[in-house]
Amino acid sequence: MLANLGTPPWYFMEVPRTGTSTIERTLKHYFPEAKAAYQKHWPLLPPEQFVSNAHSIISVRNPFSRAVSCWQYFTKPGAYTFEQWVKERLDDGFFDMFIEARPQAFWYTLQDKWDTVIQQEHLQDHFHKLVQELCEDPDTFTLHRYNDINGQWVNRVKSRTSRKLPWQDYYTESTIAMVLQLYSVDFDLLGHVYSQKLPEYTP
Repeated sequence: MLANLGTPPWYFMEVPRTGTSTIERTLKHYFPEAKAAYQKHWPLLPPEQFVSNAHSIISVRNPFSRAVSCWQYFTKPGAYTFEQWVKERLDDGFFDMFIEARPQAFWYTLQDKWDTVIQQEHLQDHFHKLVQELCEDPDTFTLHRYNDINGQWVNRVKSRTSRKLPWQDYYTESTIAMVLQLYSVDFDLLGHVYSQKLPEYTP
C-alpha cells in the first residue's frame, strides 16, 4: 500500500493486475514523499485514525481481462494453456505463486466504500480525475504504462511474456463459464461496472 501522510492524506490499495505499477509510480510523481505503508498488495488497511481522515483509492479491472493477465503473469510461457490454468485454480485454489490471482474482492471488501475507484480500462481518465481532486491546478500528462506483457519487464517467474492476440481471443465457451465461476464474487461485487458477458474487442 502506498500512502501520503502529508496534505492531502490518502492511501492506495493495490489490487494485483489492475494497473497498479503505473498508478503507484505516477502518484509518486505528484507526491514524492508518499511512502509504502505495507508491502505492495498486502490486504491491510492503515490505522483507523488515518483512514477516517484520508482519501481512499483502489484500482479494479474487468475480471475476464484480469484472468488472462494473471495467467500470463504468474506462469512461464508454454507451461499452461489458459484453460488449464483456470481449471487448476478452480480445483486447487489460489496458493503459493498464485495468491495474488485471487478475486479482487479479497482487497475491495476490506472497507465498505472507496472514495476513488480507478478502472484499469479507463486508467488515464480516472487517474487524471483523481489528481484534479487531490492537487491544486496540477499539470497532467500522458501516463507511461509499465507493462510486463509485451513490455521490457519480466513476470513473476522471471519470464518475458507477449500477447499477440486481443485478450478476448483466449476465451472459448468453456473458459467463459469457468472464469464466471472462478471469479463469481468479483462479477457480483463489480456488477455495476462489469458485465458477465465477454466484452467485444475494440482497437
